[in-house]
Amino acid sequence: MNRRAAVWILGTVVAAAGVAGGIRKFGFTPEQKAFYANERTLNFVRPGLVLRVLGAEIAADGTISTTFRITDPMGVPLDREGRVTPGAVALSFVAATIPQDQKHYTSYTTRVQRSPITGVSATQAAADTGGTYTVLGDGEYRYTFRTRAPGGFDRTATHTIGIYSNRNLNEFELGVSYASATFNFVPAGGAVTKVRDVVKTATCNACHTQVSAHGGSRRGVEMCVLCHSPQTVDPDTGNTVDMTVMTHKIHMGKELPSVRAGGKYSIIGNGQRETDYSHVGFPANNRNCAACHVQEGPNAATQAMAMYQPTRMACGSCHDDIDFAAGKGHPVQLDDSRCAQCHRPSGQREWDLSIDGAHTRPEKSQNLKGIAIEIIEVRDTNPGQQPSVSYRLKDSDGNALTPLELTSLSFVLAGQRTDGPAKPGRDRYPPIHPRDSGGGDGIVFDYRGGLSERDVRRSGAAAGDGAGSAEKRDEVLQCGRESGGTAAGDCEPDQVQRLP
Repeated sequence: MNRRAAVWILGTVVAAAGVAGGIRKFGFTPEQKAFYANERTLNFVRPGLVLRVLGAEIAADGTISTTFRITDPMGVPLDREGRVTPGAVALSFVAATIPQDQKHYTSYTTRVQRSPITGVSATQAAADTGGTYTVLGDGEYRYTFRTRAPGGFDRTATHTIGIYSNRNLNEFELGVSYASATFNFVPAGGAVTKVRDVVKTATCNACHTQVSAHGGSRRGVEMCVLCHSPQTVDPDTGNTVDMTVMTHKIHMGKELPSVRAGGKYSIIGNGQRETDYSHVGFPANNRNCAACHVQEGPNAATQAMAMYQPTRMACGSCHDDIDFAAGKGHPVQLDDSRCAQCHRPSGQREWDLSIDGAHTRPEKSQNLKGIAIEIIEVRDTNPGQQPSVSYRLKDSDGNALTPLELTSLSFVLAGQRTDGPAKPGRDRYPPIHPRDSGGGDGIVFDYRGGLSERDVRRSGAAAGDGAGSAEKRDEVLQCGRESGGTAAGDCEPDQVQRLP
């Protein structure tokens, strides 16, 4: 049977299954080429790639081998060479261990990278080359590494096999599918009790959708940490690409002390391509460690230890203007043994030396009393009128506030129009007059809108049609701060005050 016949027979079976299974419900998005493919092509090719590591072992002589399975998303086995099924699958393999006295990986598979800029050579964690494949069944293979574990390696330590792969479907105009997988084991047998689980892939994907690198084939934090450890340094810049340091620095980006002082943070990778992270801005407050360091699931204790066990490497990655050895910006600290004596997980006060305290976000401080705005009544909303709003201000403890105690205050009016799109109105300099609400329930303030009659008429807001809201804004003008002042909106020029 020739190749074309083999592909046609399999394609017929796959197509029949595809129609029944509803391949258009695979979850393709408009960003994927498969989203635009016709049903016949999708049913034949079945774009996508699923990779699973089935097992691994290290022989007495250090020979490392792993078994794995590759399928399409519907579970149909794939031919690695692409002769029987559409699209060849390229695979790369990494073997690494976590030494008993360490918490980072050391990779057995390495390469030597020499910098054309500095002339310095560095041994870096990398994928194995020159290994051999053995076919075990449809879609199942054994890969035997050319790299061997070093003599005397610890057979009781955690070892991990990482595989990253891609399925090239450009022939069918369906792009390239990617998949990565890892497998933890102890060569001597028994359960794996030590893992490197600091930040979860799902947490990264909350922002990054699909965290990946190096063209997209390396996917998931579990794959990244096998190579991105203290073992690997960029010889061009001298920067470590350890996951702890690199990730913190990337997310700090433009807020790094070294960058703010005029420097830059960059990594030069494959093909001498430089990536400059000096302009990266973390979208949240960079004191919010818990945004990435989620502590949940079976390894919550390990994740908590990673966040609450201070080290010079982790702390110095963000605070990169500190020289622990020279005592610059911090007392001399030659190792990490005494870090936790001062930097405990939590303290008694905000902004103390504890880890939680030192990373207090100002906007979340308990010293902030907060603000609650209650709109009591909206009046004069007929066309041609200037709307008036009665509202009450309180802090989170229920204490009455006045507008002068706010940094800013602004009102927005929006309503339906009969002659076109809605025209929202925003007043930035509203005249405000307080009046006693009675009953000891704080002060009620009256606000009369400053919109022109033309704007109100064009908005077409009839009584009951409009919606009013109050929000913080750049600045506010007000008058009659004390109760018992003039009527609402009757501010004299000398009564108007501009808040900072």
